[in-house]
Amino acid sequence: MYKRIMALILATAMITMLGMWNVNAEPENQNFQAGGIVITAETENGYVDYLEANKDFANATMPVIMDTTSGFSHSGSGVAVLPEGVALTQVGDSISWTIDVAENAFYIPFIYYTAIDGNGSNIELSLSIDGEIPYTQAENFLLYRQWKNSTDTFDKSKKSNDEFSPEQIEVFEKQVSGIFDSEGFVTDELKIALSKGVHTVSLSLKAESVRIEKLVFEIPQELPSYNEYAFGFKNSPSYSGKEIVIEGEKAKAKSQKSFVPMSARNDADVSPADPFSKRMNYIGGTNWNSLGGAITWEIEAPTDGWYKLGFHFRQNYLQEGTSYRRLSIDGKTPFKEAEAIPFNYSSGWQYFTLEDNKGKEMPVYLTKGNHTLTLTVTLGELADYAAQLKEITDTLGVLYRKIVKITGETPDNNRDYDLFVAIPELGEELPKLSKKLESLAKYSEKISGSKGGSNAQIVRKAAVTIDQMLEVKYKAHTKLSAFYDNYSSLCSWAYEMQNMALDIDTVLLTKPGCEFKHGNVGFWDEVEFFFKRLFSSFEDDYTAAQRNEESLVLWLNWGRDQITLLENLISNDFTPKYGIDVDIKITATTLVQAGLAGNGPDMQLSVARTDPLNYAMRGLLYDLKKFDNYNEIIKRFSKTATVPYEYQNGVYGLPSTETFNMMFIRTDIFEELNLEIPKTWDEFIKVSKVLTLNNMNCGMTTDGFMFMAQMGVSPYKEDKSATNLMSAEAVEAYTFMTDFYTKYKFPKTYSFFNRFRTGLMPMAIASYAENATLRAAAPEINGKWRMVELPGFLNEDGTVSNYVNGTGTANVILEWSEKKDKAWKFLDWWTSDDIQYRFSTNIESILGASGRYESANLNAVYKLGWDNVTLNALQNQFSKVKNFPEVPGSYYVSRSVQQVYWNVVNNGQNVEDMLEKWIPEADDEIRRKTEEYVKK
Repeated sequence: MYKRIMALILATAMITMLGMWNVNAEPENQNFQAGGIVITAETENGYVDYLEANKDFANATMPVIMDTTSGFSHSGSGVAVLPEGVALTQVGDSISWTIDVAENAFYIPFIYYTAIDGNGSNIELSLSIDGEIPYTQAENFLLYRQWKNSTDTFDKSKKSNDEFSPEQIEVFEKQVSGIFDSEGFVTDELKIALSKGVHTVSLSLKAESVRIEKLVFEIPQELPSYNEYAFGFKNSPSYSGKEIVIEGEKAKAKSQKSFVPMSARNDADVSPADPFSKRMNYIGGTNWNSLGGAITWEIEAPTDGWYKLGFHFRQNYLQEGTSYRRLSIDGKTPFKEAEAIPFNYSSGWQYFTLEDNKGKEMPVYLTKGNHTLTLTVTLGELADYAAQLKEITDTLGVLYRKIVKITGETPDNNRDYDLFVAIPELGEELPKLSKKLESLAKYSEKISGSKGGSNAQIVRKAAVTIDQMLEVKYKAHTKLSAFYDNYSSLCSWAYEMQNMALDIDTVLLTKPGCEFKHGNVGFWDEVEFFFKRLFSSFEDDYTAAQRNEESLVLWLNWGRDQITLLENLISNDFTPKYGIDVDIKITATTLVQAGLAGNGPDMQLSVARTDPLNYAMRGLLYDLKKFDNYNEIIKRFSKTATVPYEYQNGVYGLPSTETFNMMFIRTDIFEELNLEIPKTWDEFIKVSKVLTLNNMNCGMTTDGFMFMAQMGVSPYKEDKSATNLMSAEAVEAYTFMTDFYTKYKFPKTYSFFNRFRTGLMPMAIASYAENATLRAAAPEINGKWRMVELPGFLNEDGTVSNYVNGTGTANVILEWSEKKDKAWKFLDWWTSDDIQYRFSTNIESILGASGRYESANLNAVYKLGWDNVTLNALQNQFSKVKNFPEVPGSYYVSRSVQQVYWNVVNNGQNVEDMLEKWIPEADDEIRRKTEEYVKK
């Protein structure tokens, strides 16, 4: 009851703060009409135009089969012809067939394929006919991999009896897939029109690796309605046995590695429910929200007959909204109504029964034996609406940037910029956009069943602003701020509307007309569960355990999800392999405090970059170079990864994570302005000037050490007794860096994510970790940006020096530990390629793409789901990471160089003067710390 009261309070608060998408009413069709404007999904050279251009073609009467036994050709360095098919392993590899078509007709292409081990990302292909891409959706389409739980049972923690989510392993089985719109705006398999005669059909690899068995052009067939489907089995009996329950978390296959079993601990009506321990009891969540994501369960039908199909589910993500799924049985959608089944919003768990829009059950017919049931994320009835909204936001974004090019971000309200003359597109596009927005608003009201709802208001507010700009054109620039706010609101809403998250507890089958019983708990059952859960929270002892004196004590300051994953890896891999137990303690206590108290760990993971030196000079850490296989283990990392952890010929930290800066480019804006991606700083400055003239700006780092690295000079003297920051090279480096802010007026403070997303900052230097953030949180610019290598200084031999200074964390072993050899075995295991890759992918599975772990292990990083272009850039930049040493008192160095930066940038001071003023203080601190600890 407490749970439901809290859920009601939270739901009420959310309704007050934010109106979401309400789609409880059913639209009449997908190409809807509102206010006289017909709205359809379309892009330039898109699928809808393609169908219109070939509207005189009928559906084919005979399929065309293109296999890999004969009659094909191939090209590319990574092609391998195998008995099972043709393997495409390198970007650009292709396979082609020459076919003779007997009629002008539409076909639906289906690809029979098997994934090849790679980085775990989706496979990308393109399809061409006679060397031409027929429509944009065929230029980059996805084939999905298959994943499954590594075990059928869930392992339990030795400490708490909690269950772990198992690792996900890839299944390399044959699959069949049509070509789908990767954005989901066209929900059906895409067609291909072929004229009568000879054609060349080609598949080309764009990312990952795949083995193609055959390509079949099938005859397009309309799905039957449910009544037509049911008529085919009209005399068949109904199932009359017991209710069949398939646990959602025990899915047979998933299209994404991130679809892991999850735990709902506070719900009595989820299966299995346990008030005392964590149980894996559902699947889905926010990871299962992207279009095309599929989960498959295996069903055993006891007899031939009609079965009532349903799900115990939770959809508390889209407030007053609907999450859609396409239902397939044995790989095929049985009838038209199953193309987009709706899971409506509620704060708790609820039952879904497959039924029509009048509430009449739609049982499915199953033959006796094994079957598969698949739910695939789809936009369903919102596909055309979402496509139109995206088209509008894309246009608004382009127009906003064109206005800003003339007015800047803060135009002078007293000036007439004559925008409609300077930008003729405004007069052409704004009236159209206003009408489309009003149409969207009316349609939103229609499907929500209420006039003036919050969703309609978001759209209508944008239309009102546009109308105001059109009404008094010479004052249009005064509405720029409102124009941008509306654009941002529409982008956010378009993203949220496509967030099709869903939780599945169980898949249920029973006799038609019978209510589902599994998981249907009563009020007093919920009360009992609540109090048991409450009392158990006072009894949990996560520190007690099957612990012994021989256990390694490991300190960590991570989140619960990361620690649970590590504990799982230790329990399933490290302890069975080495027979060593590990006792993990979550603490924020420093090792200095532990040393003073005489009660510290054997080792600690992920300590800050500056800590190993500070601890080592106090005698707290053990020199890792003393271990026999040290030189072999450090080959896992970049060449200078251990440099910050070196002290007096010893190494006191093993790299844990490593990050560095790269350059981010909005390729769409570069194409608009006919700009090339800069390779040198001279080119970078020239590009920045063009962007500035268009009232856009660039993002720059304040890390002067990066420029020193590119100039080939260290910030410290060779003996580490003082800095090298008053040298001529340092003055040059810091002058060059601060010039970006003083001479070229780069912004000093900004939100990289927001400005890059909107296109106001099309070029920026930022941590490569931002790649994951953009992929996860800015889907509207997918395909419009790239992460590339940093610019650098041009050498005399024509090469570019584009080194970068890295940052990171380290793993350490304590000097007082009596189990140093065991601790080293653990660090050897923990930093290995396999374990780092498994940990990285598992944490990303739970936290999503934005939770990517920046491991210092190169092979583990490279195996993550990068596209080929980004991976190549990342590998090249990783090879140019130049880590500088840490020295006693180096914390004062960072403080001093910041003072130099702010005085130069804010107060107009001279770089050389400021270095001479502030750096001696840093040198004095280094000298003092050296005398205190090093020269004892």
